[in-house]
Amino acid sequence: MFVMIVFTELVSKRNNFNVKYKNICINHENCFVSHILLIFQIAYISRQWLSRLHTCAEPGPIDNRDFLCQHGYIAPDRAKTLEQLAVAVPESVYAYLYGRYGGNAATPTVVCAHCHAHHCRLELEMETLMQLNLAAQRQQSPATHLLSKAWYAAWLNYVQRKTTEPPGPIDNGGKAATVPYVISQQQLSYDYAEIGEDIWNFFHSIYGGGPELR
Repeated sequence: MFVMIVFTELVSKRNNFNVKYKNICINHENCFVSHILLIFQIAYISRQWLSRLHTCAEPGPIDNRDFLCQHGYIAPDRAKTLEQLAVAVPESVYAYLYGRYGGNAATPTVVCAHCHAHHCRLELEMETLMQLNLAAQRQQSPATHLLSKAWYAAWLNYVQRKTTEPPGPIDNGGKAATVPYVISQQQLSYDYAEIGEDIWNFFHSIYGGGPELR
């Protein structure tokens, strides 16, 4: 059921501001929420911490790390499940809890732009590698380069967000390789993966390093 609410211009001489609502079609629930949002500014607080508040005499400082990134904003990979991880409360309520228990201060209720751009980059790297692999299989391109399996494992953990540490420059030297990088057959099997030139150029253009082993 929808209710048509038409607000005419209200002028407050004391506060010198205008509020206009014209021809807004809203249902009862949205009407209630809209009025609440007009009155209060909200902040998100961890459901886990609220659970401790309800069950423990001393819940400890407010801890919102289950949905915040390292920069103090909403983490991109938590945005879709934010309602499961956090509760929206009026800023005045958050301020009271923060003043009593400390911990994480109220933060902007927006997804972190820096982390979002970073995650998009990692997803692009993974997608690009998949496309290069598919192209190499279709074209039956030969392997032309060697890549350290240890470095590749570090890169994979990084793009899958299992670690925040980037892999750094490609390190094809290995512990046993010597200048001019003579690699034994045993070391080749255990320490290196054979890849095509396009994949080598892709990794090297982003991370640099070496040496280039063919």
